[in-house]
Amino acid sequence: MSRTSTFLTWMPGVQWIPHDIPADGSGNARNEKPKSKSGRLQFLHPSLLKYSRYPVYRRRVSTISLTGESNKALEARTCDQLESLMFGKLPYELRLMVYEYLVGEGETVHLTLAGAEKKRKYGHFILDEGIIGRQEQTMRECGCKVLVGGGVCRKLSGVLGLAMSCRRASSETIHLLYAPNTFSLLHATHLFYLPSQIPYQRLNSIHTLHLRWTIRALPFLRRPTSPNRYAYPEDTANWIQGWNILSNMQGLRELYVVLCETKGQRIWERGWTDAEEKLMAEVKGVVRPQMFVVVLPYESCRVDGWEWGDCSVELRRPMVEE
Repeated sequence: MSRTSTFLTWMPGVQWIPHDIPADGSGNARNEKPKSKSGRLQFLHPSLLKYSRYPVYRRRVSTISLTGESNKALEARTCDQLESLMFGKLPYELRLMVYEYLVGEGETVHLTLAGAEKKRKYGHFILDEGIIGRQEQTMRECGCKVLVGGGVCRKLSGVLGLAMSCRRASSETIHLLYAPNTFSLLHATHLFYLPSQIPYQRLNSIHTLHLRWTIRALPFLRRPTSPNRYAYPEDTANWIQGWNILSNMQGLRELYVVLCETKGQRIWERGWTDAEEKLMAEVKGVVRPQMFVVVLPYESCRVDGWEWGDCSVELRRPMVEE
């Protein structure tokens, strides 16, 4: 018998159980697979769902309170952390003032995606300070590009570090990472992954969103040789999915979308004119933003004469580069 096995026989049979998992074994529910798919939320019509290669949102059990309040039904519970002077001496109202001071007026946060298709993770970088003033004056897209090769850039600081320090700090500050900041998506793919990467309670906390949507292939395009089906079903499904995601963001107050082709190309201009009724029908579903601007891809696009109902969108033609 080895020394290791001999030593183990002398140890008392004590099983360590984490304090935040009930002793009755109910904590094993975290590893159980859902027995039904009734909680699955699909953004696409069933006929187009098969064409989308982006993940569909599924409900998941959170291990932390999304409201910052204690929930006895959660498996993982937050300790009081009263040994910290921050939590032991300051009331919540004063702590909230400290958190808001750390956040300030918010930043413009660009999201990035990394990893294999089934293991996508968001990263981020902060808008260059030299561009902020020009962007606010002209309401044009900032001109930043998605970082390739790990370029050096600014990151969020302050309240982000505090939110990562412990579970209680995260519960009290996590909402401040979303509401004050402007989220700017430089690629439509970043929008499609939002529901599967960010819990909906957090997604609904985003108030300001800017999106640059490059049209790879024209949605709803039908070719004369095949009039009964769409020429690009995947891009049609993505168009519907993208606007449905935006329409389901309940906290959205300001939305700025720039539609464009690859710079220097005008491949889909004629097709856009033919399909613009169907294209704009998806935009009408976004009714929550109080300030909603869509910059169309071509000067020939129609901006007047639309019936929007409850949608407050303002259509603009692209600005001519000087």
